[in-house]
Amino acid sequence: MDLAGKTAIVTGGARRLGREIALDLAGCGVNVVINYRRSAGAAAQTVAELSALGVGALAVQADVGDYQQVQGMVEAVERGYPQREIAASAYRHQRQMEANEKIVVGVNAYKSE
Repeated sequence: MDLAGKTAIVTGGARRLGREIALDLAGCGVNVVINYRRSAGAAAQTVAELSALGVGALAVQADVGDYQQVQGMVEAVERGYPQREIAASAYRHQRQMEANEKIVVGVNAYKSE
């Protein structure tokens, strides 16, 4: 499957497993939006690394356990990347947020229609 040019949202993408997922996706030519809750410095560093790989990169702060914050994150992502096709998560708990049916917060990668 060719992923080049597609856009992914990676929750928990600033550090550890989420960062590795984000870097792997960027290595496939995927634009990456990383979500972080408290790791602003790590998020900025990860965005710089992603950008250096030649893809679009954006960090958005939000607590994925808070519906209002997820709505704000989705709106920010839509402004920068209206066509997002992939969501991946390093979040510890499996949840599907009501804010947007195309975002799945869990441990598996997801491709929307």
